[in-house]
Amino acid sequence: ESIDLEVPAESEIVLEGRVSLEEHGVEGPYGDYVGYVSPPGSGLQPVYTVDAMTFRDEPIYPFCCSGEPPDETHTVWGLATAAEAVSLLRERGIPVTTGWCPFAAANGWLVVTVPDDAWRAVDPDAEQFCRVVGDIVFATKLRITINTIVVCEDDVDPSDLRELVWAIDGRRNGSVRFTEKFGFAFSPYNRPDYMDFPKGWMGTGEVWNLLPPEGVTRPVRTGFEQNYPEPVKDRVRQHWREDGFDEV
Repeated sequence: ESIDLEVPAESEIVLEGRVSLEEHGVEGPYGDYVGYVSPPGSGLQPVYTVDAMTFRDEPIYPFCCSGEPPDETHTVWGLATAAEAVSLLRERGIPVTTGWCPFAAANGWLVVTVPDDAWRAVDPDAEQFCRVVGDIVFATKLRITINTIVVCEDDVDPSDLRELVWAIDGRRNGSVRFTEKFGFAFSPYNRPDYMDFPKGWMGTGEVWNLLPPEGVTRPVRTGFEQNYPEPVKDRVRQHWREDGFDEV
């Protein structure tokens, strides 16, 4: 209406206006995706003046009430982050089976699974391999949200939080630290001067090593899926449903 620019035909609402280079107004505080109010006080930001607004009949306003996980900032953003990480690592020759950002970690964790022993072709030393993974991920924009990378074998389902926690407790044999990692700073616990940009946005990233040391073979797992004969499992599942329990 006010400027000679085209907008996508699928747009629900179009705002036209100007961002001031001189005038500032108070923004915040507001709830953010990490589950804390951010910033703790109000801050000054450039003022945007709306000159015109057009919209469809009964438009849908897409938004998310960000807060403690899970919400759409974790389900949508986390899935995209994991997909991009997998693509970047594969481009650099890392044999990744899959990647996942657990919703419960508010986009702060990236889990990378690798096939048995295939990763040793990159570096036979597990710690050095984890360092390579961290060098690749933390050198990209993914470092903005990712604080912890978990590297484990692909017998673990990274989307199953119960299984992931179990694997972390029983397999983690070290971590690689990356100091001066730039990223969103919303917690005063680990960045007490986080209102000081950009200095306060520098923190520490870690890669947790869940891979076996050289010469060590992963023990046989013990559990319902791994050890019980198929006829027994089928019978248990049948009775499980007949007794009114949810599918597992």
